[in-house]
Amino acid sequence: MKSLLIEEEFLIKTKPFRLFILHVRSIKKHIIYIMSSFKHRLSTNIQKPKDKEVLVIEMLSWHDECLYSVCSLLKSNGYSVLLIADLKLQNKQTSLSPVVDEFKFLDFHSGLNTFKSIVEVNKVISKRKIRNVYFNTAQGNPIWKFFLIPFSKNINFVGTLHNISKLDNSFSQRFITKKIKRYVLLSEILLPAYEKVCKKPVSVFYPIIYPIISNVEFSKPEGEIWIVIPGSVDYRRRDYSILFSGNNLSYEKNIKFIVLGNRSKSDGDKVFMMVKEMQLDDNFIFFDSFVDDVVFQTYIKMADYILPLVHPDVSPLDCYVSTKISGTYNLAYAYKKPMLCEQSLSKYKEFVDSSFFYSTENFVGFINSLSKDYNPINNKLYTSKRFDYNNQVKAFSSIFH
Repeated sequence: MKSLLIEEEFLIKTKPFRLFILHVRSIKKHIIYIMSSFKHRLSTNIQKPKDKEVLVIEMLSWHDECLYSVCSLLKSNGYSVLLIADLKLQNKQTSLSPVVDEFKFLDFHSGLNTFKSIVEVNKVISKRKIRNVYFNTAQGNPIWKFFLIPFSKNINFVGTLHNISKLDNSFSQRFITKKIKRYVLLSEILLPAYEKVCKKPVSVFYPIIYPIISNVEFSKPEGEIWIVIPGSVDYRRRDYSILFSGNNLSYEKNIKFIVLGNRSKSDGDKVFMMVKEMQLDDNFIFFDSFVDDVVFQTYIKMADYILPLVHPDVSPLDCYVSTKISGTYNLAYAYKKPMLCEQSLSKYKEFVDSSFFYSTENFVGFINSLSKDYNPINNKLYTSKRFDYNNQVKAFSSIFH
């Protein structure tokens, strides 16, 4: 054993071995330097939190008509916008491109893929250190599942609440509310109901910004009055029965009700058959299939009036002036088209700013009077600044603060 130690000591003292040891130590120092340099560069290249970047999420496909407004208002407030949406909305990419910087489409509606997509969203938030997240629809099963993942308290989760009744009768919505820092509503009308059940900060805006599209070329006969009823033909959303009320049911020849929805779905055939039964074919225009966005928007632009057919005394339509709003309202606001509303709605300022009112007892007489008295130059609607673009921008200026 002693001889081995003497031999090792001798080797260390020899010149070749000392040079080898020095060489190894030199390589070690270089490796340490390179590693520390790499770590430094890596740390400086990691993205810092972006306070002016917003991740907009739409996991459902019910309220995509609001997306353009939301993204446009965020852009106008200086944010860059990353949109993650369900695969069903991929056909909206072209129209949304002017107001979205980056797109990502995932599958949020089919079983296991929902969880995979939620994990993918989590990775995006973490990797890009996103501080501001906006849910275009801050309700529904995928959103509830999303919040099962723990997130940093520094992330500002904000979202549009489309149905206030969810706050009171949905366990999942109450869970979502705990995670949301601010809700956004689509009308001032909804504020009283909201404030009764929720103490979270709230903002209001009107989604009345739409992409510029080319009109479909079709002619409107001179003298015709177009009264447009937009949306799916569904008695749960509109009271079509009033169109066929009265003993001497007859509309003036120049009155045209344009039922701007797919007649082949929901209650379309019921309404269509009533028109046939009452021999009102000359006063109605129907669509036998899905109405393309371009066609839809063109008819709205060319309308003389918009008819929501919301009658608060008819259940379940009472909810459309308390816990949610009809998309018909915002279509009218967007294009500054006069709405024709039931007289009880005249107690709301935003309807006074945008509507003419009728009584259900004299609906047919009121409609026929439009064929003679219509003069769009003389109506004094839309004089309020409630629907101005700058007001919508201002509403979004502090939603993440």
